[in-house]
Formats: sequence, C-alpha cells, structure tokens
Amino acid sequence: MFPAESRKNQIRKFIKLSPVARLLWCLDAGTEMFSNLSPEKQKLYLEMKNAEKIKRKNRLAKLLKVSL
Repeated sequence: MFPAESRKNQIRKFIKLSPVARLLWCLDAGTEMFSNLSPEKQKLYLEMKNAEKIKRKNRLAKLLKVSL
C-alpha cells in the first residue's frame, strides 16, 4: 500500500469516529508527539504555549476593557 492510500484510509477511519473518540484520539496523538520531543524542544514548546496564552488573555482583557 502506498503512503497516500494509507493516509486516505486513516482519514476515512477518523471521520467515522464519534466526536468524543476524535477528541480523545487527538489528545493521545498530541501527548505522544510531545513526549517524543527532546527535553530542550519540550521546554521551547511550553515557553511558546505560555506566551500565546498570555497574548490571548491580554487580547481578551483589552476587548472586555478589564485590567489584569
């Protein structure tokens, strides 16, 4: 089986899953990818994630005109 065919089959199986099963699959896949990163890259990812979280929080506060 070619990689493109394999990918199409995976997508078809994913589409047939229930929304809860899709969410669980995505969370499991993301956790596995994160755990496969080197410790340096995990640290960099967490720093970027926290910076984005702060940026969203500030944008929301500005929209709602609330001081943090």
